[in-house]
Amino acid sequence: MVKQISIFLLFLLSLSLRAEKRSDSLLAELNEAQSDTQKVNIYLKLSRRSVTPELSVALKWVQRAEAKSIQSHYDKGLLQSLVRKGYLFQIHGLSDSSIVYFKKALQKRLLKSTKDSADLFNKMGVYFLSVEKPDSALHYLNLAYEKNSRIDHKKGLVEVLVNMGNAFYAKGELEQTLHSFEEAYLKATSIENYKPMAVVLSNYMGIKLLLRNDTANVLESLSMILNHSYVKNNADMEANVYTNMGNFYMHNVKDSSEAENMFLKALNIYEQSDFKVDPLIYSGLGKIYMGKKQFKKAISFFHLSLDLKGNIQNRRTAYENIAQSYTELGMMDSAVYYLNEVIGWMEESQKRKSDELLLKAKTNLDLVKKEAEISKLEDQHQIDVLNQTRSRTILIALGVVLILSITIFLLLLKQKKRQSVLQEAELKLKNQNLVNLSLQINEKNQILKSFERKVVKGKDAAPSLLYKDVKSTLKKSLKIDDDWKKFEVYLNDLHGGFYDTLKKEYPNLTNSELRVCSLSKLRYSLKETAHTLSVSTDSVKSARYRIKKKMSLGAEQDLADFLNSL
Repeated sequence: MVKQISIFLLFLLSLSLRAEKRSDSLLAELNEAQSDTQKVNIYLKLSRRSVTPELSVALKWVQRAEAKSIQSHYDKGLLQSLVRKGYLFQIHGLSDSSIVYFKKALQKRLLKSTKDSADLFNKMGVYFLSVEKPDSALHYLNLAYEKNSRIDHKKGLVEVLVNMGNAFYAKGELEQTLHSFEEAYLKATSIENYKPMAVVLSNYMGIKLLLRNDTANVLESLSMILNHSYVKNNADMEANVYTNMGNFYMHNVKDSSEAENMFLKALNIYEQSDFKVDPLIYSGLGKIYMGKKQFKKAISFFHLSLDLKGNIQNRRTAYENIAQSYTELGMMDSAVYYLNEVIGWMEESQKRKSDELLLKAKTNLDLVKKEAEISKLEDQHQIDVLNQTRSRTILIALGVVLILSITIFLLLLKQKKRQSVLQEAELKLKNQNLVNLSLQINEKNQILKSFERKVVKGKDAAPSLLYKDVKSTLKKSLKIDDDWKKFEVYLNDLHGGFYDTLKKEYPNLTNSELRVCSLSKLRYSLKETAHTLSVSTDSVKSARYRIKKKMSLGAEQDLADFLNSL
């Protein structure tokens, strides 16, 4: 379904005329062009992908159009040149370059018509979708929707609604996805001979099946989509429909045979075309063969899915399925290898999130500091002006002294507030680090427990020494003890030596009891504490009872309140 993000971009490129003929006729028109405006428009036509497939050549035509527009003060031509340049980068997969030119078009205030504004906002929405920022995408797509609604541009509204549906799908908001795709479908039905109708219907039916499990008229709808001229002439779209149906039969109908048939049809179409195979086909076939206990065959298909470029989550799932298949085959060394790959990705993802949070916090701190410096310079200038006027008269001097005193007081008050903001930002950052580390420990414990359950099932089939070796190897790989040491350091730093004070006041507390104290201070619930420590809730209750006894606390006293009072 994510493939449909750029479906309208693909549709706009599917022109029937041959590139050579278009190029020759346009060059002939260029020789006969009299005005600069005509030349700019012909340059832009020559830059179209259907006429000039090579990016470098197309950009040269756009640059000529841009230069001629600037020379002749042709604002519309300049706007179209900037948007075309961004669009060319976008369809060639260079999203970072495309957004630069879209923003230039906005900054130069060249948007004169509502339709131009709607088109640009839609392209910016598609850019943010391509870089997996659905919230930013929705911001610009809503602006595009508003502009298209104002002029009742139905085709523009359908295009924007499809992109909005994909943005909501990326956020996991399936009800909103259904609403957007349904509205797009209803509007598309009112447009006569709308060529991408099959795409709109495919999106609408797909999310309806997924969300509502609405299986009525499935075959009829599938036949309608597959027999549409646009789908017939687009092998990638036809294969995509079969892929979606394969996923539907596998996940919703639970019919693995029909799902296998759909996936194989999609695979056959890809093999007879120049398009790259969708990794979801290989993943789907791998899951089907896992269900049939054909683990070696499943592993081969999962490896094929890894050979193709897919998102990180799909690749992680493939590695987990490979590890599970090797476990079922009793090949524990291979299973551990692929599980370690999953753990590596998890740690990398966690590090990336932490780095993003640190960068964001640093940026905010730098911004506050810069604002403080600017305010300080401005305030200093005001003080200097007041000091210069103080010598005029005694009355004015008294007034200046009074004003100066008030100003200095306000400056100190503002400075104190800024310092408070900085301290609060640093405190939030430390708290975030502490929470992230706790979540990481919890997630690793869950992986360990999940893997132990799987291995225990096959313990009788695998040698005892091998079972112990795999379990030990996985525990070392998770490095949970190292994470706890980091957790203790963060907690000690955040709460003024709490950990050191606790060990000094109550030296008879064990390491496990100290960890229970740490989580109790953070007011973790009984269940949250048990998950984080990978123990039962009864064990946590017993530990809390022992701790209160060692601290000489009464039954009515709350452990968390007492720890926070230390």
